[in-house]
Amino acid sequence: MKYNMKYTKVLGLAVAATLAFGACSDDWDEHYDVQQIGNGGTLWEAIAGDENLSNFAMVLDSCGYVNSLNGAQVFTVFAPTNNGLSEQEALDWIDAYKKDKAAGVKDEENKTLKEFIKNHITLYNHSVSSVSNDTLDMLNGKRLPFSASEFSGQAFTSYNQRYSNGILFKLDGAAKFFHNIFEYLAADPELDSVAKFLYRYNDYRFIPEMSVEGGIENGETWYLDSVEVLENDMLEQYLGLINDEDSIYRMVVPTNSEWARLVPEYESYFNYPDNVEKRDSLVYTNARLAMLRGTVFSQSVNPSWQDSAISTNAIPYYMRKYYYGSSDVDYYLYRNPYSAGGAFDGTEEIDCSNGKLLKAPQWNIDKTQTFCQTILAEAEQNMGTYDKNGAMVPTSFRPSSDYPLYEQISNNTGLYLVQKTGGSTPYVEIELPNVLANMGYDIQLVLIPPVYVQDTTWWSMDGVGDTVALPNVISVFFSYPNQDGTMNNNNAIDQNDVLDLGEPWDKGDFFYTENPGKMDTIMVAENFKFPTCSYGLGSTGKVSLKIRNDFMSFVDEGFATKHLIIDCIILKPHEEE
Repeated sequence: MKYNMKYTKVLGLAVAATLAFGACSDDWDEHYDVQQIGNGGTLWEAIAGDENLSNFAMVLDSCGYVNSLNGAQVFTVFAPTNNGLSEQEALDWIDAYKKDKAAGVKDEENKTLKEFIKNHITLYNHSVSSVSNDTLDMLNGKRLPFSASEFSGQAFTSYNQRYSNGILFKLDGAAKFFHNIFEYLAADPELDSVAKFLYRYNDYRFIPEMSVEGGIENGETWYLDSVEVLENDMLEQYLGLINDEDSIYRMVVPTNSEWARLVPEYESYFNYPDNVEKRDSLVYTNARLAMLRGTVFSQSVNPSWQDSAISTNAIPYYMRKYYYGSSDVDYYLYRNPYSAGGAFDGTEEIDCSNGKLLKAPQWNIDKTQTFCQTILAEAEQNMGTYDKNGAMVPTSFRPSSDYPLYEQISNNTGLYLVQKTGGSTPYVEIELPNVLANMGYDIQLVLIPPVYVQDTTWWSMDGVGDTVALPNVISVFFSYPNQDGTMNNNNAIDQNDVLDLGEPWDKGDFFYTENPGKMDTIMVAENFKFPTCSYGLGSTGKVSLKIRNDFMSFVDEGFATKHLIIDCIILKPHEEE
């Protein structure tokens, strides 16, 4: 008879297990007090013929496990007696099995198979002695304690009974199923919103090289043991393996009410233009993922939880400057998480088989600690189009280490814009990556003073000399997609009313550098909100700042310089005073 049994862990070959069983010596039998029962019948025959195991047998029979325990595969079975498993409880398990089957639930996730039957069966022969103290890997992947007198907290009523295909124990009660963090999400009705989001990424991958072939029919191979591994890209790539029994985690999870409150807000930050491919899917996924990133913590990097909690999304200290431009940035890391208002404050801790789930009826993880980050757009790395008629090809400005402002320049590099003709006022566009929609940004433009490039005397004499440092005078324009995908290219920023410069500056919408001999940071806009986002779109989601050198408007007065060196553009989430 053909049959399929699927496991989520590598189970080994039935032949090897049978050989290992047959090699047991009489000394081994005596040491472990193994009892040869009857005429060497199968485990199923032993269970089906025991009146005190009738309820357990009924579940096995109704859920298709007779062939498994009647075949050549070697198992150890921990069978709850009727004293520990009532007839009604058995019927409830059978009913749950049928409901999951009718709903198309895979056997790996069938509640009865996973939480009851496979919770009482393990591969190979396992016997106890007076010194036994171990854990066993059950068919559902759980590791359950196994001692000389009990299994998973349930006392033996009989033990070490050997049959042709394994060993049977009888228990006082059913072994409790212990959820891991991922499983608990689906088991708790207050957390099923998060579960529905994450579980949609579950995928079982068949591994033929680890499976046991049963033969070939009609040119196709069928398997006695089909090994399938559960994969979840969302966990593996973005959060952490909270479905793994071999690791210890903590996870902060919003309750359904908090999830429902936060989702509309977070979706507004990921409002993509209507013409973006798979727009609705991007809004749905990125908004929810943004909420959950930074909520999983591995025990291996968090020996203590009191002073700080480092999530699986945190960048190691030695890599932060590369990622963020500064080692002082610590996104996805929370100081004093249990203090008032901290990331763990007010949560309910629930023990799971691979750590703790922290149920949060109030969400204390601030978006500015996670996905809502300061954007640093290096000019030389994010250059887009430029004025080909009025400017030479912009070049990278890389000063030597003895340059006076060397340590003040982001990435120690800038972008040098040089006019092509004497009368041109050239421009260059700097693209702004991963901009969020409806998020107020304070937008700053950082310029490198060109005076040190114009005159090395100024540089060598530490500012003492006859050279007059002239300011940069520039115009700035935004370019970003509207909701319908059309580009908004005419958003000149008028700062005259704010600066009240007076003559000769009242000739247009200009910015100027107040300290021409020093690094200068110009506030282009405060609390500026883009209507659409470019997060994750790369160059296809073009948001940029066009910077035009308007020195020609003032050259006759000798007020401005034609040299423009751009360091970077900084978009910082706005904070109200």
